Amino acid sequence: MTWEELQISALQKIFEIESNMLIVDDSTAPYIAAMPGAANEAMLLLCTDARYFKKTGEIIQKQLEEQPEAPEEEPEQTKKEEIPEETPEEGGATPPTFAAGKYNAYDLRQVFPDFYTLYDGYIMYTDGVVYEQAEYETEGDSILLLPADKMGTWRVTYCAYPERITKETTKDTELTLAPEAASMVALYIAGQVYKEDDISLAQTYMNEFLEWLNRLKENAKKADSMGKNTKWKSRTGWW
Repeated sequence: MTWEELQISALQKIFEIESNMLIVDDSTAPYIAAMPGAANEAMLLLCTDARYFKKTGEIIQKQLEEQPEAPEEEPEQTKKEEIPEETPEEGGATPPTFAAGKYNAYDLRQVFPDFYTLYDGYIMYTDGVVYEQAEYETEGDSILLLPADKMGTWRVTYCAYPERITKETTKDTELTLAPEAASMVALYIAGQVYKEDDISLAQTYMNEFLEWLNRLKENAKKADSMGKNTKWKSRTGWW
């Protein structure tokens, strides 16, 4: 579902129309302007309380190559040009957040900006030959500890926050939500933006959304069983 389709669906509930076109006029403009905030609230509820939005990213540890010593040069009289700071290339090593003894510590909120939680997620490890379930340790709710002397790639499947909708979001933006979830966000939007006009109808939409949200929680336990059955190992027991 695109952002435009979601807006149309919400307007259809408010005005009880059947048009499949997004019409912006004096009657619809105030509601459309309020939709981004309501949509963000609904998607945040879905992704943090009902059905987690799973994503996978990589953390790479590589052996540092020894750099040959540069020959001494005579001092130059002219001012040297400053060398810009290098940025990691794609497929390069992931910089750790800090060193923790025999571990490299990675703050997953920094490595993956949309990181929400590792709960119901899992981590796989590969060194280019083996591909296996990883053993790892955690600290707090976002710090991942990996052995500093172990090279390879850790594929981290985590629960992510949804993308935010703003006034700059284009109409053709695809919403990265399960189809059954995206189709119901319109209920929440309609309930929120129409409550000043018809509190009774708005409450009906909100109740329907919340009832569906509770049903989704139960269905999500079955749909997300892969993460629970994976035999990863966490040693801190924070989930």
